[in-house]
Amino acid sequence: MTARRAFQFCKQYKRTTEFRRLCEIIRNHLANLNKYKDQRDRPDLSAPESLQLYLDTRFEQLKMATELGLWQEAFRSVEDIHGLMSIVKNTPKASLMVVYYAKLTKIFWISGSHLYHGYSWLKLFTIQKSFNKNLSQKDLQLIASSVILAALSVLPYDQTHGASHLVC
Repeated sequence: MTARRAFQFCKQYKRTTEFRRLCEIIRNHLANLNKYKDQRDRPDLSAPESLQLYLDTRFEQLKMATELGLWQEAFRSVEDIHGLMSIVKNTPKASLMVVYYAKLTKIFWISGSHLYHGYSWLKLFTIQKSFNKNLSQKDLQLIASSVILAALSVLPYDQTHGASHLVC
């Protein structure tokens, strides 16, 4: 709860430096928990409740990073979430995964990684289609169109080198 309130403070007052520092503190805290596993007063990361709290905090961190336009910090948050999800036996709730892939589409679009951008759209479409039964046909078509457009935006060759390597 403290981290979430600090995230809200950083968002409200546009405190990007403090937000980065807060994210780094949270990242170091988790690294130290994994590093010093033999301490007796440390939280049990194998407990589903503890892991869910860590995941919820990271998802909130991801949302705030994208809202503040801190794309590098958002990508680090995605890496943190991915690391936590690899610890968890089952995947998080579908609603959290929708947020995860929706933010990934923005991050990869900003970074110019069109292949990953398209893949994020595909994963978002798959999750929405499977788990969101209240999704209208029009909304489903809109997401499917986004998947197609994202896939079409992937270039078949590296932009920096041009098509010269395709000539025999």
